[in-house]
Parts: sequence; C-alpha cells; structure tokens
Amino acid sequence: MIYTIHYSCLTHIGKRRSTNQDNFLCDGKYRENACETSEFSMSGSSDTSQPRLFAVFDGMGGEECGEMASWIAADCAAKFKVGDHPPEDLLPEPLISVSGMIDSIMSARQYV
Repeated sequence: MIYTIHYSCLTHIGKRRSTNQDNFLCDGKYRENACETSEFSMSGSSDTSQPRLFAVFDGMGGEECGEMASWIAADCAAKFKVGDHPPEDLLPEPLISVSGMIDSIMSARQYV
C-alpha cells in the first residue's frame, strides 16, 4: 500500500546569532542558502512508493559556523541515495560521510 507523507519545516534564527544555523532535509529538498538571516519554511508531500529521507540539522548550539555545518550535512544527505542501501546502513554511512566532510572543510576553512 502506498501512503502520502505531508511535511512542513520551519527554522528560526534563535537568540544568539545573526544567521540561521538550522537546516533540514525533506525528500531531497533543503535550505540551500547557508547564510540565511531569517526564518525559513518549506512544506510539501511525498508518497511511499520509493524510500525517502527526512532529517533535521540543528546548527551547533550557537557556535561559530554552525550554519555551514548544518548546510554541509543537509547537502551531503541530499546526495545520499536511500534506495541503494539496506535499512541498517541508512544512518551510519551518511553520518560518517557528513562528519568527515564537515571536519575537513572546517579545518581547512574552505567555507570562506
């Protein structure tokens, strides 16, 4: 049986930073502007005929460059082909990949 998934996402800057450090992934869509300075929302629907990936990336608690870390995570996760992997690999593989990407980019300061 195929179901319809309705989703809605909203991000908010919070009280500590002037940029919005949050991001999300909804069936391949995410906030593509890492330096967004306001709320951002998205809604839509998908069906369950194919595997779908939904995720929340919550900046870094107000730390410097949290917006880049959450954007990198969303961008990497969006490229992950959910249907190509067994269910037990859906979290470990992309998390390891995203963590390594964030570490290398941030340590090399390639985001500037």
